[in-house]
Amino acid sequence: MNNLAVKNLTLDSREVAEMLKKNHADLLKTIARNIEYLIKSKIAFNEFFQENQYKDKIGRNLRRYDITKKGCEFIAHKMTGEKGAIFTATYINKFYEMENHLKNRTLPFEETKPQITTWKGKPVIEVKQLSKITGISRFLIHSVLWDNKLTLRNKDFKHYKKENKNRDYSSSSSISVLFKEVVIMLCKKYGIYERHKEFIDNYFKEEEKLEYKPKESISSSFENLEAEANKLMQDLLKQRFEIDEKIKKLNATGLVSEMKVFRNNKGKMQIAISL
Repeated sequence: MNNLAVKNLTLDSREVAEMLKKNHADLLKTIARNIEYLIKSKIAFNEFFQENQYKDKIGRNLRRYDITKKGCEFIAHKMTGEKGAIFTATYINKFYEMENHLKNRTLPFEETKPQITTWKGKPVIEVKQLSKITGISRFLIHSVLWDNKLTLRNKDFKHYKKENKNRDYSSSSSISVLFKEVVIMLCKKYGIYERHKEFIDNYFKEEEKLEYKPKESISSSFENLEAEANKLMQDLLKQRFEIDEKIKKLNATGLVSEMKVFRNNKGKMQIAISL
């Protein structure tokens, strides 16, 4: 069984409130107070409680928590008597059922039948979809792949929605997606690559996808070119500044000779050293 997936199993705080025969709003206050205690003690509260949202009957986004097994143990520890015993037995049974389901779960590509999405013609998988397939929480995927995920907003998100018309993004203002290489890296990191290799290979079959090229106006193309040119200039200036600093430090040691760089008649770069 995948230990990481087991570790990421959680119960909805609304369900836990029912198990405790407690008002959900009161449970949220208790959890929030406990999180403050954990933060002050520099203890990772996400190992116990993970903040999330849900939509109520009139479409409002309301707060809830995903409560881990450790979080349930934390709550149970503060309870005594019959009520505490019943809650402990109930949450243990819940996690046992989920772990047993996870243990016997198989995910061949043919059974999952995922809806493949693309970005500029290349297959990408949305973070929330990968979370459902692998059992790794979205929170963990976002935190681990902070620099490797691609988050599409504004114009890019509009192009993405146009490219993937068969999906509903009416309640989203952005989307985070992953390319094949990043998915493989994540799965290998947590030792689940072999289990999901078939799914990954089938999902990212690029030859089956048509390349999407969004139409751009002349003005937007120029804006993109101008932005790229400015970014390149910033990178070059930063590199030159760093190199100049290193040269000054070397000269300050008194160990290097005076040097000049120039191009000869053939256009080749040469270095002249003063003896």
